[in-house]
Amino acid sequence: MRRALQAVLRRHGVLLVGVLCLLAANVVLAHGVTLKVQHSFPEDSAFHTRFLLPWIKQMEEASHGRLRFQLMSAASSGTELFAQVQQGSIDIGYAVIEDSGRFPRFEQFAAPSGDRAAASRALWEHVRANDLAKQEFKGFKLLAVGVTDQAALSVVIMNPAAFKSLTDDLKQEINQSSGAETSARLGQAYDAAAK
Repeated sequence: MRRALQAVLRRHGVLLVGVLCLLAANVVLAHGVTLKVQHSFPEDSAFHTRFLLPWIKQMEEASHGRLRFQLMSAASSGTELFAQVQQGSIDIGYAVIEDSGRFPRFEQFAAPSGDRAAASRALWEHVRANDLAKQEFKGFKLLAVGVTDQAALSVVIMNPAAFKSLTDDLKQEINQSSGAETSARLGQAYDAAAK
């Protein structure tokens, strides 16, 4: 009996391993992924209520609940958030860029006054046209950029390892929820708060 079992395992062992891998993948697909999101503003801030909550709700609904988010607001300064995202202790972070000199080509963007949605879209195009996502934000996946109500520049960044660990369809959802239009919505949140 033992020899017969060993012979079956030798012949069909690879198939058995493949089936177990597929079952494990289906468990991940069924349960989804929870991404930790952190920023340094209170829960009643324009960023939190007018941008972040609608943005994550949109991604959760589009992924049919397979993409979930754990919100941790008002927890760290912008500088600490960059370190936490880079280390992987949080997956997504939002930070206002202080004149630190850490991102010199990004920081030199002269935000037009007035419409923050248009300014945020223009900032995204500036980042894209000058390849700043790779040059100045190396070690991060840049999801959105914005011009705040104080005309400061801001970013929504993601840990690249967290992004790479997602299934292809969840990566696609993150990518579709990033970029110029998302940056414009970030600016709109500040426009609405200023009124």
